[in-house]
Amino acid sequence: MGINSSHTTRNWAILGIIGAASLWTLKVIPDALDIARSWLLPEQEIKFWEAAEHCNKAECLQTYIDKYPHGQFVAIAKAKMTTLHPSTVTPNAAPVIAPIVSSTPIAPLDNTQLLELQAKLAAEQAKTQQLEQQQRQAELAMQELAVLKQLALEEQKKQAAAARLAEMKRQQEERLAELKRQQQSPPNETEQLISGCYRDNGDGTVTDVTTNLMWKRCSEGQTWNGNTCAGEAKDMTWDEAMPNGEQKSWPSFAGHDDWRMPTREELRQLVYCSNGTPKEEAWDNYCSGENGRNGTNYQSPTIDQIAFPKTPTAWFWSASPYANNSGYAWLVNFYFGYDNYGYRTYTDRVRLVCAGQ
Repeated sequence: MGINSSHTTRNWAILGIIGAASLWTLKVIPDALDIARSWLLPEQEIKFWEAAEHCNKAECLQTYIDKYPHGQFVAIAKAKMTTLHPSTVTPNAAPVIAPIVSSTPIAPLDNTQLLELQAKLAAEQAKTQQLEQQQRQAELAMQELAVLKQLALEEQKKQAAAARLAEMKRQQEERLAELKRQQQSPPNETEQLISGCYRDNGDGTVTDVTTNLMWKRCSEGQTWNGNTCAGEAKDMTWDEAMPNGEQKSWPSFAGHDDWRMPTREELRQLVYCSNGTPKEEAWDNYCSGENGRNGTNYQSPTIDQIAFPKTPTAWFWSASPYANNSGYAWLVNFYFGYDNYGYRTYTDRVRLVCAGQ
């Protein structure tokens, strides 16, 4: 009887221990599994399982099984599916599982990831600085090009001015040389000069002994017949007489092939006022002189009509453009004996000159 009581007491003690262990297991093991799950399982699978479990439908659990066939929660999912009835869903349509936003804060970046991001940022900043530098260089290049263009224009102006100055010096030297020759060898007193100024060369030309310039006695369009000028003087525009502002290649005449348009100053030397008005006054106030001092009684055309017979009482072109307006050029009027500028498109007469012998 004592033995049986002892056995009974021991059995109850063992059962008590097993019961306590079972209770401890039921409490501790699930908590341990939760901790391990949060540490070991991929975060994405955990979220997916939580969403499927929250859905609490067979279709949601099957979706988890299909996505993670070897997942940690497959057995639980299958067990739950036996207790659930499938809901009415569209055939072949996968159920939509709304993701559950985790309240767990996003883990901070580790040092390696932070360094990579910093390196990427530095690379992008370097690219931006390089592009900005290239833009500045392009702007400087454009400014340099504009300055070079302006310098080229200034160089062209300088060269043109130097060419004009050289031509003026050449004409001055020629005039000084001629005056020196005249002083050293005075004209033959027995030589008969037209109006004491022009040497008749006997070939339709005369030479001004004071300037040594040789002039055609006839205007362009007229013909020298050995005694006078026949025909009508030809009208032409300044551009026809001076194509592109350059001296035209005129036909050879009297053994000379360097005929050209006279300058304004050269053409003005041909003005002659029969009433005695000096040329200088005629250029500004016609042959009538300043305030009509010498009256209006003078012959037209206002040129030596013996040296230059049949000269029209009209305007004659010079080779000198008008400096203040490219559309004008200088002319000399042999009706009144003065000069002025006019439109290049006007048609007027031309008399040619060349260097003397």
